[in-house]
Amino acid sequence: MKRTVRGCPGKWAILAIMILAAGVVPSCREQSRDRLPWVLQASWTGYRQHFITAEGRLVLEEQGGGTISEAQAYALLRAVWAGDEETFGRVVQWTRANLSREASRGDHLLAWKWGKASDGSWGVLDWNTASDADMDYALALLLASRQGWRPPPGFPDYLAEARQVARDILDKEVVEMPSGALYLAPGNWHEKNPPYLINPSYFFPAAYRIFAQAGFDSRWSRLHADAYPFLERLCRGVGETPGVGLVPDWVEVAADGTLTHPGSAARTSAGRRCASPGGWPWTASGSGTWLRPSCPGSSFCPSSPRNFGTGEKCWRNIITPASPWRTSKAR
Repeated sequence: MKRTVRGCPGKWAILAIMILAAGVVPSCREQSRDRLPWVLQASWTGYRQHFITAEGRLVLEEQGGGTISEAQAYALLRAVWAGDEETFGRVVQWTRANLSREASRGDHLLAWKWGKASDGSWGVLDWNTASDADMDYALALLLASRQGWRPPPGFPDYLAEARQVARDILDKEVVEMPSGALYLAPGNWHEKNPPYLINPSYFFPAAYRIFAQAGFDSRWSRLHADAYPFLERLCRGVGETPGVGLVPDWVEVAADGTLTHPGSAARTSAGRRCASPGGWPWTASGSGTWLRPSCPGSSFCPSSPRNFGTGEKCWRNIITPASPWRTSKAR
């Protein structure tokens, strides 16, 4: 059974923080850069105290007190940014112990939904995956290894586990078009043949490039190269609907590359055909700031001021010189 397509509240949270930093506290301005680290650290402290249990589980009220893989993986990335090794260890240990599909499905991806079942027991409610969560999970593990952090007892080496997760993403959550183009699918439940349902806000070109430079697999370079031309096309329009420069949240890609809106409302949450303001700008501005990437085959580049200039100013402050993004070889 396919899992229901839905949004990820975690990335909306960081978007809200960025808006707060840019508005209420003018910390994205040159003259107030020193204030932004304090804002971010305070937000992490509040986030950790409000959402993360002692054992390392994210408690989401909208999930009935349960959690989802996106929330767990997002917390891991935030812990890396905050330099919080202790919280990272608790969250990663709970995540692997409770969401890993290794024993049940034979891969290193995460089951997307955990919570209270109808019989009152707690556990995995849906063993399908969410590729954006798995991307964040693999990236967090890789960055933790670059920080020299030690895994908790019983947990494998962070770099080795990151490599395994990245391999399974390629094998189970990436689709190849007849043209040879590679795109990240929403999860392991993607169609076996085109048309493929794609959520562009799950794309994470910076992570693709980091994985490629870490020597994981040459397909990560192909994913990076194919992402920007695809997004440029989306901004121009989908089907007969002209674009306004924004990326829609869900789209179907036919075998010949034709882009259309999802064919059935049942395939999306309420059949939305709107732009996704929280996901793609988040990863795109990060892409331009962390790696200064070239955008092969496309004039659509996240480092271009006309695209995400304001977001990049914030990212330059968020990703501090001492962070794993800067200290990694994947600049």
